[in-house]
Amino acid sequence: GVDIGTYDGLSIVPSTTVTFREAYGIMLDKILTRYSTSRVFVCTLPYCDRNADDNAFPELNQDSLPLPKYNEAIRELADAFGVDIRELWKCGITFHNRKKYLTDELHPLQTGMDLITRKVVNTLKNS
Repeated sequence: GVDIGTYDGLSIVPSTTVTFREAYGIMLDKILTRYSTSRVFVCTLPYCDRNADDNAFPELNQDSLPLPKYNEAIRELADAFGVDIRELWKCGITFHNRKKYLTDELHPLQTGMDLITRKVVNTLKNS
């Protein structure tokens, strides 16, 4: 439910945060500063469903923003900070199969974690 914000990753890193983009930028800056010789990976968010209506699509947060907008922000900030990205959005969890993979339509069951793990391991092997 946090506002997505406008921080682009190219301007000065904010010192305080009230938006998703600011928080993500601060996080990336701290990781890259602390682990300056490491290769850093970030992941997009896998599908989740927090609508009250089981048939509501697409998933919108309290600000009426769909999850892909947050993934777009993650991709843009990863690019701006020069870090590698792994697409968990494409791990196999979808609107149609979400009940099989998510315990509360947000947190993965073991089957959901298996999908996520396979996606991450396969993309790391290929990088």
